[in-house]
Amino acid sequence: MKQEISNAIPGEGSQVSRRTPGRIHFYRRMGLILTAALMLIVLSAFTSVSSAHASGCWSYNTWSSNATSVDSGTPQMYARDGSGPRLGLGLNSCQQYIMIKWSDGGYDYYKIDWTRPGLGNWQEFRVAGQSYDGYFYKNFPGIYYGTYYNFAVKGCMSHWYGDSCDDWSPTVGITT
Repeated sequence: MKQEISNAIPGEGSQVSRRTPGRIHFYRRMGLILTAALMLIVLSAFTSVSSAHASGCWSYNTWSSNATSVDSGTPQMYARDGSGPRLGLGLNSCQQYIMIKWSDGGYDYYKIDWTRPGLGNWQEFRVAGQSYDGYFYKNFPGIYYGTYYNFAVKGCMSHWYGDSCDDWSPTVGITT
C-alpha cells in the first residue's frame, strides 16, 4: 500500500487560528507591566522594613544608678565592677517592644527580672540558648507608653544539688 501525503491548503471556509502582531505586542507589554508592578511591590516591602529603623523607631533613653557605662554603643551597656553580665536596653516604638541585650558570661541560663510602676513585685522569666557574638537578645513585648521599666539580669549555673544564680547585672531603666 502506498500512502499519499497531501500538501493541501485549507479552503476559504475553514478557520485558521492566527495571532495578529498587535496581540503579541499587547501580551508582551502586559507581561512587562505586571513584572514591573510585582517588582515595585517587593521593593516597597524591603524599603518599609529598613526605613522603620532609619525613621527613628529606636530610642535608648536609659539610666542606671548602681553601675557605670562600659561603652557608648547602641544600646549603651552598663556593668558593675567587672562582675555579672553587662546590660543594655532599647525601645522599638514602631513594633512596640523593649530589646534587652546582655553579655554572655558562660552561664547555663539567665533570669531576667523586670518591673514597672503599678506592679507590686519584680517579675521574672528565664532565658537559655545560644548567644550571638557574645551577647544575648530578648524582645520584651506588650509595653505601656508613658512610663518606665527597670530590668536586671542574673547568670545561673545548674548543679545536681540545685541551681545558683549569684551574678547580677546592674539594674537598668528605660523610659517608654
